[in-house]
Amino acid sequence: MARPQLWTFEQDGHSHVVEIEDSGFSRRIVWRRDGDEVASKKTSDRRVQLVPGDDAPDGIGAVGLRFGRGGSPGRVTWYAGSRDEAGAAAVVGLGGVDFTPEPGSKAANRMAWMQAHPRLYVVRETGLAAGGV
Repeated sequence: MARPQLWTFEQDGHSHVVEIEDSGFSRRIVWRRDGDEVASKKTSDRRVQLVPGDDAPDGIGAVGLRFGRGGSPGRVTWYAGSRDEAGAAAVVGLGGVDFTPEPGSKAANRMAWMQAHPRLYVVRETGLAAGGV
């Protein structure tokens, strides 16, 4: 089994970490803030929202994840606001602040390639989407 992928984000002195562990047909996703688990989910969906439970501090936000066609995470984003506001923003996917993938990971290498070749990335994604239709 592959080792979990880590995505990190610092906000107002708080350390947020999202750990994604692939387990065959699904993946387990855990969001931690300052080492304490905020939310977790086991799913195979390509779009995932992690919204904290009622016992979490107010205003902690929510996390939205987007996975690529191959199942690898393409984007992990934190959304500010109350549980309901941030949860709605995570569903829509507008705004937010992106997490940073662990250096040297496949996600970090993919992100570096996308930034180095933005036009080629758009052409490739458009071609794949058109081919899927």
